[in-house]
Amino acid sequence: MNGYPVPERLIMDPGLPDSCELLTQGDPKTLITEPLAPIARLENVCVVYAVSTPTLGTAITLELRRPEQLERDKGPLPSDKATFFVAQGAGVGLAGGKEEGLRRPRPLGRWVAGL
Repeated sequence: MNGYPVPERLIMDPGLPDSCELLTQGDPKTLITEPLAPIARLENVCVVYAVSTPTLGTAITLELRRPEQLERDKGPLPSDKATFFVAQGAGVGLAGGKEEGLRRPRPLGRWVAGL
């Protein structure tokens, strides 16, 4: 895919683009200048990291997903920290995020995980 070997997509959703296709279009070698480990796919998350540091804390990841019911009920943006962490599930921790580092950037007002 775009010159990179990528595992097959197992969760087919015609409404969502392939996260690995989008990530490889961005050419991860421009951000990770070391040799890359094989690209991994965790459901709808595409993960790229260097061979020397195969950890999610130093990886480039891209996740595409549909909002969970909780997010749809509350609207497009989580309204508080607790809602954000329930809606995001374990993905924040897997990517190295911590609740202590959670901040609300301006001007968008969306919650983002501090890494």
